[in-house]
Amino acid sequence: MKIGKEILLLSLVTVPLLVLVGCGKKADEDVSSDELIIEPLVGFESVRFGMSKDEITKYFGQPDKVHTQTNGTKLNYVASKGLGFEVDSELGLRKIQCWSKS
Repeated sequence: MKIGKEILLLSLVTVPLLVLVGCGKKADEDVSSDELIIEPLVGFESVRFGMSKDEITKYFGQPDKVHTQTNGTKLNYVASKGLGFEVDSELGLRKIQCWSKS
């Protein structure tokens, strides 16, 4: 009985420890090239807040649709890439929107 209790106690300590170690991986360690990592308040990949409309179109190409507003432009890549950008004429990129296939 004493050995059974020791094994149970050891497993109760070991399992949570293994879970914590597994959760300690950095986000970028096992990332496939198809995944998009978004950095809050920064952007993603080479797209950064503050970029101009021309910089975004240089990176992504021509958008599916463009909506011009009084203080900027909406670049819509929803159909082709699942992304949308709002670019202020003075402040640059200020909003990134993402859509899933469904």
